[in-house]
Amino acid sequence: MAGSSRRSLFLVIVILVTCGCLGMLFAQKSAYTPPGSDTDVKDSLKQFTQVYQVIEDNYVLTPRPK
Repeated sequence: MAGSSRRSLFLVIVILVTCGCLGMLFAQKSAYTPPGSDTDVKDSLKQFTQVYQVIEDNYVLTPRPK
């Protein structure tokens, strides 16, 4: 009985260590890039406001039928 529980404990430890090593390996090779810089956000906001302004300038309000 003691040999079986030691073997199980050893197997659990080996699995945990293997998963930890594989996790570190894949984490280093992942293509994760942090969110864009402030200039990217500012450029996107500027482009959005320009498009919104064009839409607002060309919007036609049609009267509702009574």
